[in-house]
Amino acid sequence: MTKANKTLLELAKKEEHKTQFELIKSIPGFGDLSAIHILLEIGDIKRFSTNEKLLSYIGLTPSRHSSGEHERVGQVTPRGNKQIKKYLIEASWIVVRRDPIMMAAFGKLCKRMTKTNAIIRIAKKLVNIIKAVLDKGQPYEINYNL
Repeated sequence: MTKANKTLLELAKKEEHKTQFELIKSIPGFGDLSAIHILLEIGDIKRFSTNEKLLSYIGLTPSRHSSGEHERVGQVTPRGNKQIKKYLIEASWIVVRRDPIMMAAFGKLCKRMTKTNAIIRIAKKLVNIIKAVLDKGQPYEINYNL
């Protein structure tokens, strides 16, 4: 483990980050390093009044091209926080294997789009979960009763 990673994990143990760190880790797909990176990169979650603003900050919103009456919606914008985006995509692949609700959502999405595009949608759902978990102060619980 690098010195930087050890320093990050020490930050996670500090009182001001400990509770939020544990809340993010309660979500399947997030380990120690990904949880602390996301926590430190996002900062105070309350500064994002809506999930859309948080998604925009991370860069999980589609690019839009408009001209007159025509508007085209494209791929995910290249703007945003690439580090958080990377951790969310990796966590999304894990959560679709561990959480039955997310697995079902992923399967449904895969019927109408590629797996890569579907996992981006799952990452957006994860962002909503992170915001909800941090706002409510309650750990994430997997619901096995479909």
